[in-house]
Amino acid sequence: MGEVGIPRSEFLFELRLWEINAIIRGYRRRAHTMWEATRWQTFCIVQALGAGKDFSRPSDLMAFPWEDEQSELPTEEEIDEMTELLNNINSHEKD
Repeated sequence: MGEVGIPRSEFLFELRLWEINAIIRGYRRRAHTMWEATRWQTFCIVQALGAGKDFSRPSDLMAFPWEDEQSELPTEEEIDEMTELLNNINSHEKD
């Protein structure tokens, strides 16, 4: 849908949950790569202009939320909830 480029009807009615998850992860990965490339270019420009004395790494210039891996990991309770939800979905598909 939207920026991902999937028709709404296909997204809602034809794709399985794991396919939607894979699409979303791929889209995020592509967006992260673009933002990190932009940060690297900005870091190089700042260094070349001599204004980057306070920045020894690109992450000093700007930190991204996805760089904190701990915040993205689900808790045991969330994993159990997701597993139960997927089991319910899979059991309904077999009927």
